Amino acid sequence: MQPYIHSVQISRVENFHDWESASYKKEVESIDVLHSRIIGDEVSDRKNHGGPEKTVFANSLENYHLWSEFLGVDSLDNGALSENLTISGIDEKTVFLGDIHCMGEVKLQVVQPRKPCWKISKRYENKNFTKFIYDTGTTGWYYKVIQKGKIYKGDQIQISQTMGDKISIMEANLAFKEPKKYAKTLERILNIDDISENFKQGIEKRLQGTYSLEFMKLPI
Repeated sequence: MQPYIHSVQISRVENFHDWESASYKKEVESIDVLHSRIIGDEVSDRKNHGGPEKTVFANSLENYHLWSEFLGVDSLDNGALSENLTISGIDEKTVFLGDIHCMGEVKLQVVQPRKPCWKISKRYENKNFTKFIYDTGTTGWYYKVIQKGKIYKGDQIQISQTMGDKISIMEANLAFKEPKKYAKTLERILNIDDISENFKQGIEKRLQGTYSLEFMKLPI
């Protein structure tokens, strides 16, 4: 089946009682993608999200049944993990670092997995949900923008796979989770040219044993 854009989402930052977030994304028919941002889409934590290396966040529609089952709900709205693109037909096992995805006039490159933070657990009032996403590797992935333009709901995706070392998002997530066991995979990732510098820095710290996973823990 040809992969396609199942839905597209954007949001503004909202302030809650003790936290703020742009997690609650709303469906739109299309989004305007620039080289470092999506028009009308905001980011509350600019240190860990957004910018030219994390302009567009995507996740797979095929993950939704797993999340729904874990949360004990019948279904979840599109954009459940705050992704801009909910995509059908590909997932973390079939998306590779460095891949080029073309949709309409837009050309995007897969540059790193997403690191799930505590706000996922906060949103769904389940303290274990963020860790579940991390453990299952159903994190989604970030794109950098090669060619800007409009992305529409329903757009088909043409994929040009990297000609270099092929490491899937799922493999990268597993290696990041178990760096001692999969140190060679992490070292291979460092040799891929077309991934984000931020991700490379995180891998180097993971290999050195200095990377903190505190971003997943709910604030006390």
